[in-house]
Amino acid sequence: MPRRETILYLLVASPRDVQPERETVINVAIEWNQTWSKELGVRLEPLRYETHTHPNFDSDPQAVINKQIGDDYDIFIGILWTRFGSPTSQADSGTYEEFQRAYSRHKTDPKSISLKFYFKDEQIRPSKINVDQLKKVHDFKKEVSKKGGLYHTFTNTDEFAKLLRMHLSFQV
Repeated sequence: MPRRETILYLLVASPRDVQPERETVINVAIEWNQTWSKELGVRLEPLRYETHTHPNFDSDPQAVINKQIGDDYDIFIGILWTRFGSPTSQADSGTYEEFQRAYSRHKTDPKSISLKFYFKDEQIRPSKINVDQLKKVHDFKKEVSKKGGLYHTFTNTDEFAKLLRMHLSFQV
């Protein structure tokens, strides 16, 4: 029997050092959909450049991502740890550019988007740390607070999954 569903699109924004957490967003969405989508009529659909873009050209790779994914999503999920990311022609990183676009939408129409930011606080070997990247992450964390944002920290992927399950359930 046919049924109607509301689809909530989740944009996942992060640099490459949090790849396990990017995968966790997918796994939590699949789990949530299997558990609740039929009963509640709501499905979560993650959007990531790995699965929702294709090779093309523009002013820079981030511009290709921005065009192909667009701004038609409901929840922004940002994740940072020790890397801020690679600069784009518009911002200090692709993650930051995606956040700025989402935040701009939020300022124009707060009901059009939900912004969720998570910071990983797990130990890392000192030899793996890029001090400049880490400073940008810390500066951005302060910026989020100054803009009125509440963020969450987590220490491992399991804790992130638990937080995300809770927060997405609150959202739905």
